[in-house]
Amino acid sequence: MSDDFNDQSNADQLVIGGPEAPHHRKRWWIGGGVLGVIAIGGGAAAWAAVSFFSQGDQPAQALPDSTIGYVSVDLDPSGAQKIAALKLARKFPAFKDKVGLQTDDDVRKSIFDQLAEDSGCKIDFGKDIEPWLGSRLALAAVGEDKPFPVIVIQTTDEGKVDAGLEKLTGCDTASTYAWKTTGDWTVVAETQAHVDEVVAGTKKGSLADDPDFQTWTDKAGDSGIMTAYAAPAAGQTLAKGLDGAAGEADPSAASLDPFGVLGACPGLSDQSSSSRRMQAQLADFGGAAASLRISDDGLELEMTGDTRAFGGSALSGKPSGTPVISTLPADTAVAFGTTLQKGWTDKLTQSIQNLCGSGSDPQSIFGPLSKASGLDLPGDLEKLFGDSAALALGPNLDVEGLVNGGDPSDLPVALKVRGDKVTIDGVAAKLRQSLGAPAGVLEPVSGDDAVAVGLDKTYAGQVAKDGKLGSSDAFKSVVPAGDKATGVFFVNFDALDKTIKALATGDDDVSANLAPLKAFGVSGWTDGDDSHSLLKISVD
Repeated sequence: MSDDFNDQSNADQLVIGGPEAPHHRKRWWIGGGVLGVIAIGGGAAAWAAVSFFSQGDQPAQALPDSTIGYVSVDLDPSGAQKIAALKLARKFPAFKDKVGLQTDDDVRKSIFDQLAEDSGCKIDFGKDIEPWLGSRLALAAVGEDKPFPVIVIQTTDEGKVDAGLEKLTGCDTASTYAWKTTGDWTVVAETQAHVDEVVAGTKKGSLADDPDFQTWTDKAGDSGIMTAYAAPAAGQTLAKGLDGAAGEADPSAASLDPFGVLGACPGLSDQSSSSRRMQAQLADFGGAAASLRISDDGLELEMTGDTRAFGGSALSGKPSGTPVISTLPADTAVAFGTTLQKGWTDKLTQSIQNLCGSGSDPQSIFGPLSKASGLDLPGDLEKLFGDSAALALGPNLDVEGLVNGGDPSDLPVALKVRGDKVTIDGVAAKLRQSLGAPAGVLEPVSGDDAVAVGLDKTYAGQVAKDGKLGSSDAFKSVVPAGDKATGVFFVNFDALDKTIKALATGDDDVSANLAPLKAFGVSGWTDGDDSHSLLKISVD
């Protein structure tokens, strides 16, 4: 503010009205004071809101940028997370009746007391731990050449850390620990040299400011109660650790290989060969991250990573249209859908050859499988699955009837494929003959733009039609990116309500705690060289 505005004579010049000037001047000061109070109050409210809904300082700030692996836990996430957690927990009777944790209890104490009880360690949380323990901690691996483990703990009272950690680490007589507290964080490692290396390295550059860390954690979505990160250097470090790895084929593997696949592909059981292939893949690793968080309607784990290290998405492809799984009936109980690249069986054959060795013949693997199934593999697979396919299970499965000798052909199970009916019918005919299936079973039924094959022809006809699963509330609650997903697994708990109750007969607690569940979904998609996956559970 300039001196002119601090000068009373200049302030008087702002007041217009001659004889009324003193009155107006007083009103101006009062008005200014009110505005000042409002501004201060609004600023405080804004600060409080930002503080409540922001994530706050994280352990990555206390680790150096040479950290190659990181997993942090946040027991005091943002206000939005707290609200969502409270709403979610209240839906389950076990939260109150079994866990015994109330909404205003200290989660840290509940976890610590359980750990102390299991270990037999004589520590009082309120006296020894609570005075200095914050709500955030992380486990990390620091160093690229010779990584070592580190624990970072949020600290609320620097003066009480030493006594608390001395008592806590005294319970573990088999290991040694060293630590140092700097500001709001305590670094714990096996040696003082490692502790000093972490503290000194962080001053030069922290993990929180590392571009790779920021990029990958941003791609993993909003932070939550847990964050995990693997640096690009982690791949190279793991590759080095595989040097010299070798071994003979496991003699017990033959008992797990009834079709003779391992015999046809020595690379599968040759540990030395497997190690070399893994080394080559890890050398190209570009990083990965994950975030576990509580949303308004459930719990979700989002993961993202570099696909190049593992050959990218060799088989799956971006949907050329609506993925078939989205066109299943809206009341589908369980579904698995995939979208495949054109010529994906050729890529599968090449992958097998790369795995088994350049001199191997993939057909020596497909031969026994073809004989067992009656199909001409791998060619019939592409005919059967087309470019997009989904396996569907209908609602309210009669488990009791199946257990008591019911007819399996009554099962509401069907495979829906976007493809040519004549081609699919040819493959299905081979399967019917190989299995000795009765009339109606595995007979293709044409739909709007797809074909369905199932055990029950009536249900297959329902699946073949253009359904609305993709736009249903249950599906969207756990598969928000269904239009671009290359693979989806979906469970609708509401559609399985009768089945769940039948399975939980006599156990009211199980039924009560399963009742709030709405749906479960796992979906994956690619974006350039990045692979994304989302695991989500939603509640009603």
